[in-house]
Amino acid sequence: MTDREKFTNPPVVEFILGVQFAPLTKLASGHFGLLWQKLGSEWMFPGDGPLIQEQFEVFDRARLSTPTSLGWRLEAAPSIGRFTLSNQNRDKLLQFQNTRLHLNWRKSDQQKPSYDELVEQFENTYHLVDEFTKENEIGSLLPNQWEVTYVDAFPRPDDWDTAADWSKILPGLFGQLFGAKELGLRLEHRAAEWSFEIEPKRARLHISARAGRWGDDPRDLLLVTWTARGAASTVEEVRAGLELGHEKIVAAFYSATNPEIYCKWK
Repeated sequence: MTDREKFTNPPVVEFILGVQFAPLTKLASGHFGLLWQKLGSEWMFPGDGPLIQEQFEVFDRARLSTPTSLGWRLEAAPSIGRFTLSNQNRDKLLQFQNTRLHLNWRKSDQQKPSYDELVEQFENTYHLVDEFTKENEIGSLLPNQWEVTYVDAFPRPDDWDTAADWSKILPGLFGQLFGAKELGLRLEHRAAEWSFEIEPKRARLHISARAGRWGDDPRDLLLVTWTARGAASTVEEVRAGLELGHEKIVAAFYSATNPEIYCKWK
């Protein structure tokens, strides 16, 4: 059990495990119904959406521009897009397209499953999908990237009042501002992005912070997204990558946050 899972009410509102693989060029929209049958009665509420663009972490040059990997860039869907299924409680979302498989957990009134439980379910689903694509002569899943994401939400006014207060929650990310108050200035908005190499060129950790809303929560929130992503060519490398990404995200979370706020989550 990680330290983050010891909290009874941690700030995490969404957790995502994903794998990207070589395009399944023979996949058709008619296969989605057959895949649903393969996955079983646990999954229901089918939906669709535009494709999630492919992302690759490369290390052949310095990363000087704003990383595109901090959010999923969506494109207009071609004839076949992204297929989604939810469980009965709607706190889990399964997403499948011709290049990706994702398992999302979303905060609800149900107890959050542990990382180990979620990663085991993700692996089992991966193997079921791989069996399905082989049985239907669509092809094998040939992974090229793994991905793990946490989204944390810090509500206003419980945790902060103005954007200047974010440094009290995340001192490891937001340093002390210049003397704005003495200059008659009041900070109204801020947003930031960071990218870190997981050395030596094993993967990359992306962090973004912005004010916004999540789900049906009417409050203003500080939303912090932590995404780790790296290359993989086998299912074993995918699992090892997810473990690495999870480890680095949890470590960065504890290094960046103010320990004084932990009492609110226990």
